Amino acid sequence: EVAWLPGDIEYAPGAWRHEYGTRSAATIEALAEAIRIPQAIGPDRIAARGREMAGFLHDELSRLPGVVMLSARAPSLRGSMVTFQHPRADAARTFRYLLDRRGLRSRPGTEQGRQGGRGSTHRSNLPDECERGVAGVRDSLRDL
Repeated sequence: EVAWLPGDIEYAPGAWRHEYGTRSAATIEALAEAIRIPQAIGPDRIAARGREMAGFLHDELSRLPGVVMLSARAPSLRGSMVTFQHPRADAARTFRYLLDRRGLRSRPGTEQGRQGGRGSTHRSNLPDECERGVAGVRDSLRDL
């Protein structure tokens, strides 16, 4: 009990207890717009864009000496993700190198001992970002 407030303070029932008093209308509008944009683009176009960028990554990374592609060769089976294995560095070292040297965040993939790096593409990725990823892996072949 708080002495200077009338009555007892109790949690509201259900999820209502997590509501707060003042809301930011700008934040709510931004969230609504973030939902509207992909709906306007359409899921098929978004998926196609991701596959296009992933195809570029897959093709370019597979040309680098020593890099082993862990992603499916068939574009229809890999979606918008590309997983590769560095010839001399484990997943953690590859991740750290790409983040520190290129500002790229890949996902270290260690499932089943494979030690790979994964790049995921989406509607907002531009070709030059994918080229930066390839250049980062190319540089890591020299530096790691």
